[in-house]
Amino acid sequence: MKKYFNFLLSLSPYVFLLMLLVILFWQVFFQGFVFIDGDNFHLNIPLKYFLVDSIKKGDFPFWNPYILGGMPYAADLNVGTFNPFNFLYFLFPIPRALTLHVILDLFLIGSFEFMLLKQKVSRYSALLGAIIFMLSGTVFLFTSNVTILHVILFIPLLFLFVEKFTFSKKAKYFLLLILTQVLQIISGHPQITYYTIFFISLYILFQKNLPFYKRFWQVVFYIIFSVSISSFQLIPFFELVLHSSRPINSLAYASSGSLSISHIITIFFPTFFGTKLFGTWWGSQITLFGYISVAGLLFLLVGLFSTKFKDKNFFAFSLMLSFLLSFGKAGILFFLFYYLVPGWSAFRSPADVFVMTTFFAAIFAAEGFEYILQKQKMFKRINKHIVFTCTILLIFIFAIWLVTAKAIAWTRVFMFLKNIHTPLVGKILFYSPAKINTIFSVTLFNMFFFTFFLLMLGLFLWKVPRKRKAFPFLVIIFVSTNLLFFDKTYLQLAPLSFYSVRPPEIPNTILYRIFSKPVVLKQDRRYVPGPKYFYNEAQLNLNSVTDNHVVPLGIQGVTGYTSLVLATYEKFVESTNVTGIDANKLNNAKLAALSAKYIVETNKEGNVIFVENKSALPIIRLEEQSEKNTIFVKGDTSNKISIEVFSDKPNKLIISDNYYPGWTATINGEPTTISLYNKIFRQVNIPNGKSDVIVYYDPFIWKIGTLISFASFVFLFILLKIKKLYV
Repeated sequence: MKKYFNFLLSLSPYVFLLMLLVILFWQVFFQGFVFIDGDNFHLNIPLKYFLVDSIKKGDFPFWNPYILGGMPYAADLNVGTFNPFNFLYFLFPIPRALTLHVILDLFLIGSFEFMLLKQKVSRYSALLGAIIFMLSGTVFLFTSNVTILHVILFIPLLFLFVEKFTFSKKAKYFLLLILTQVLQIISGHPQITYYTIFFISLYILFQKNLPFYKRFWQVVFYIIFSVSISSFQLIPFFELVLHSSRPINSLAYASSGSLSISHIITIFFPTFFGTKLFGTWWGSQITLFGYISVAGLLFLLVGLFSTKFKDKNFFAFSLMLSFLLSFGKAGILFFLFYYLVPGWSAFRSPADVFVMTTFFAAIFAAEGFEYILQKQKMFKRINKHIVFTCTILLIFIFAIWLVTAKAIAWTRVFMFLKNIHTPLVGKILFYSPAKINTIFSVTLFNMFFFTFFLLMLGLFLWKVPRKRKAFPFLVIIFVSTNLLFFDKTYLQLAPLSFYSVRPPEIPNTILYRIFSKPVVLKQDRRYVPGPKYFYNEAQLNLNSVTDNHVVPLGIQGVTGYTSLVLATYEKFVESTNVTGIDANKLNNAKLAALSAKYIVETNKEGNVIFVENKSALPIIRLEEQSEKNTIFVKGDTSNKISIEVFSDKPNKLIISDNYYPGWTATINGEPTTISLYNKIFRQVNIPNGKSDVIVYYDPFIWKIGTLISFASFVFLFILLKIKKLYV
């Protein structure tokens, strides 16, 4: 009975983490709601339809013909073709499966963080650190892009295996470290994976229990085997990168998305610039970034300056390093890494490295809370001052809110300031009275709740005896409430039926593509968007079949949204958008060559209309046409096209899909070559008479990658058996 009780007790932290997610996502669990925004909506959900459909048809999803003139699918790391939890998409409707996948990722992030921290601190402190990391603003922002959550969840698990390996010197933990790293590499977005490998390597080098040369070779083996075992995915990915338009060595590109003052504000006031839920977005479209709760910030400071624990110097160094690197072009450190650290220049958005900052901050918060639990009389006096100061501030903030509750009040204030020639006031008065009121109401809201949560924390630490078992649990509830309160404001959910809405019946497009014009809701800058803005925007995009929403309908589109666009396609359409194309630059001649038979747009009334482009050429056609020449498509899958052709003379069979390595062809069973047509498409030279042409995608590079992966795994296993990896 005692063993059974202890077993249940050991599960209680994980149950608590799950309960928090059920509370936060109650609409998902009890009403069947799903995500309708961000990269989940525009990128991930549509592409998961293609994954499931291909597998069910018995095809491996090598090639996606539906977007941007055809693209490699599985080669793109960002789509996570080999993610171990993709089975969810075969059990549930795609939008629901992805929503559940997000929740599962968050649960694993919290669970793995708890497993790591309980090696260092008590269960309560470990649980608090796990909650802070799982529900932190930085991590929660990526609920809008599940492929980044896919890789974040492995961060604590990797550090756990490194710790176990360096402590025990057992080869099995080194093997687990490498295999877990392989899982992270193949699971999704590569940028966070790169940062993880960097800090794991630093952590191994930091250990003092082995000579430096042994630690150095451990890092070398860790990186080489992690990468080589992942070759079945990485080699096709590198091929795709080389053929893409994304710049590899561009300082302007790599520094875009650097940390800014706006990000610093949200570390303290998470919804300072408004929220999606209430449509109060008034400034920079940044929310939640860096937020770890008021208590988390305090415990972080205590952990940094008052504690001593194993490897504290490494974690403090990594915390500061990742924080400074997040500033990108605003700090000299980024430029040093850009030029000196291999691979750093390949990624943009340096602010994303803040995920690592949050991870290290959660460790210090757990250590800080552990220190407070052990020091019974610590902070008594300071908490008393915090309580009284925060009480006065709350009364002051509430009084201001009462005085300015009506929209006209703030307008009068700024009219008065304008009359006395106060700088910048005229810019504020450009906004409507309702928006001015929203700006300052949201500001007061954030100040009020920051002060309120600080007050409550001070009361806990001042009045609740820490010897009581209820104290740590109450603090955990308090921190969870703080994080859930703000995380909820970021969610954009709708019933599953939202995705069942389809545009008016599209004309026959089997041999043609459609071109969907971008949908952008006109928003008057004088007003806030309103609570329905993002819902309406998503609905219009779905109805107008923009981005990747052609994929679930089985229609080929000229446009699309992906992490990598083929350079030849981007050059042909004269675009500069590395994740799609500048659709507004397309002219009729380009659209005709791209086989865009129908142009989809939304009129002023919000209705979707289809305009026929009569000059469009078929996707599959003969260069020289005559009355005798015929084409019959016998079979068309994502990786293979079977065509019966009759031509009265030697001719060129044109397929206006992107030319890419791995495509090959046969004519009447005899191998032939596919050449480049018009610097972008595929062409097959055919003889006169009847020809059975099969064009298929059989990328040899996947076979090379798979062979390297298998050989690397076998070699690693042998080396571990004979203990040649300095373990």
